[in-house]
Amino acid sequence: MNVLLIYPKAAVSEDLPLLPLGLAYLGRVIEQSGYNVKVIDLNIQSELELEKLVPWADLAGISTVTFAYHNSKSILEKVKRIKPNIFTVMGGPHPASLPAEVLKEKFIDAIIMGEGEVSFKNLCNCIKAGQTLDSVRGAGYKKNSNIVINPPETFIANLDDLPFPAYHLFPDLSNYSSYGQAINVQRREVRIITSRGCPYDCVFCFKSIYGNNWRARSAKNVVDEWAWAVKEHKAEQIAIVDDTFNIDIKRALEICNLVISRDLIVPWHAPNGIRADRITEELLVKMKKSGCFRLSFGVESGCQEIVDGIDKKLDLKKVEETFRLCKKTGIKTAAFFILGLPGENYRTMKKTIAFAKKLNPEHVHFTIASPFPGTRLYNLVKKDGKLLRDWANFAGLFDGTANFQLGELTPELMEKMWRKAYRSFYLRPGFIIKKIFDPTVWRNIKKYKPSKLFHYFLGG
Repeated sequence: MNVLLIYPKAAVSEDLPLLPLGLAYLGRVIEQSGYNVKVIDLNIQSELELEKLVPWADLAGISTVTFAYHNSKSILEKVKRIKPNIFTVMGGPHPASLPAEVLKEKFIDAIIMGEGEVSFKNLCNCIKAGQTLDSVRGAGYKKNSNIVINPPETFIANLDDLPFPAYHLFPDLSNYSSYGQAINVQRREVRIITSRGCPYDCVFCFKSIYGNNWRARSAKNVVDEWAWAVKEHKAEQIAIVDDTFNIDIKRALEICNLVISRDLIVPWHAPNGIRADRITEELLVKMKKSGCFRLSFGVESGCQEIVDGIDKKLDLKKVEETFRLCKKTGIKTAAFFILGLPGENYRTMKKTIAFAKKLNPEHVHFTIASPFPGTRLYNLVKKDGKLLRDWANFAGLFDGTANFQLGELTPELMEKMWRKAYRSFYLRPGFIIKKIFDPTVWRNIKKYKPSKLFHYFLGG
């Protein structure tokens, strides 16, 4: 059976996009199960290439988040027009959170909810055998004009059992880049996920894909992939893209030690953000020695009462200590903040801006809180506030547009404070002078349009 995996064009595109790691895992698992697999990444490849492949495929699957859902629907609709009898599957956070709503679309035959490797493989097996999907845990589908939602599949207990991602299914890795292109030296990068799940329960986070239970690959398995990336795929840089890489400090130290002892030191960073309260000076020293050049931290707010209210379980005093230790160790920092969290007002958002400047990371991202389906924030907004956009116009994370209003949180206030935050942070004289003497800035200015740099640095 021929399986076509599709990744939709991002709502906010990068000059060099990120390789979709989830599809790379899925592709490898399905390929090892005996299926012919091809991938189309519409961030790099054209829709014309997609159209040429559709007649070849028996099954087409697409992965989507909420702000790409409308585009993903259009893609599957086109796929069905080209080949009406093709079986279409949608996976990702959006269908996992709104399964019945998504399955009402006539051109979507089934959805996969949660961790996809096992469920999608079982779905493919049933389609190949001409069987119904009754036995496929984690699947939703249509049966006799009714929508059926099966029980969830159990999470993979031992992540070491997963094969390494199928990079060979994608265009050359040089087509891809890393987060924060405007602030990084551009190198051939491979992204590695060393754990899945997160034991914390932040109000804005969707947890149904990987769950609340933190599951970690062994240090040896992680570094085996690291070696494979460096030696087989010529990686010049590694990005660790876990939600919570450093929950187990001992394991993080072991990974660093193995990278050093196996002579695999290349520049690496953690662009998705790690816990600021799971950091020790010993760990930072070892990270630096193993090649780490930047760590990102999800701080979220500079107001402790807001941090407590969103169940972040983070002490801002510990955050300050961690940023101090990073500076002492020589590791660059990036910080993520969210404006418009529950309970916020002008005063609390102003405190967040002030706290960002106090931490003084090398880079900062401010986003407006977004009530993604499946989150507690979404339920809160549905109950006590108002969603302002349908899925076709749902804003992405970094474009400074509010999707809701709740109490004192009007879209006008949140968008005003977002603009104020970027300009207040990046237009400080001391910061500007520092960047003038940063060779990476001048190297990257040549590569990006002024509007793109304005977006990165000033919230334009």
